[in-house]
Amino acid sequence: GLTVQSSGSIGLALAPCHARSTADLQRYADLALYKVKRAGGRGIATFSRSQLSDLENRQSMEAELRDAIARDAIEIWFQPIVDLATRRPCMVEALARWTDASGRSISPDIFIPLAEQCGLIGRLGKQLLRKSVRAGKAWIEAGLVGQLSFNISPVELLDRNFQRAMLQALHEESFPADRLVLEITEGVVL
Repeated sequence: GLTVQSSGSIGLALAPCHARSTADLQRYADLALYKVKRAGGRGIATFSRSQLSDLENRQSMEAELRDAIARDAIEIWFQPIVDLATRRPCMVEALARWTDASGRSISPDIFIPLAEQCGLIGRLGKQLLRKSVRAGKAWIEAGLVGQLSFNISPVELLDRNFQRAMLQALHEESFPADRLVLEITEGVVL
């Protein structure tokens, strides 16, 4: 007695122009299917070589990111927040910066979502928070700034272990919790 509307998404890979083996055809059809799903579903897409190139680039970048996190090679740069009335820095914002093995600077807009997708954001966030509070503590104790701002990812916010890891880092670095400002990215609100 119910009316049901259904839709479908299809990814196509053709033999022999895309591949000859069934394993490659299946993999390429999946890549095309993901393209349809990322666009909202309800459609058909045919595999293209650029999709394979994109996948290989992503896998390579993921491997480099894993290595950079293992080596603790992602840096923190600090941006001052200035009080316009006094014209003095009142806070610093911690910003993650990554230079890959080839010397290329990789934008946080690229590597942070990648870390979220690969399940690396928790480990990366802990490393970055520890570095940030260590430097921020010295500046606060010297009276140079009053607070430290640290960006957190929507994935971290939803992680049950995030609060524990944050409090542990603050305790181990003897950083005053009331001096830490957590900046939640727009993605959480959206």
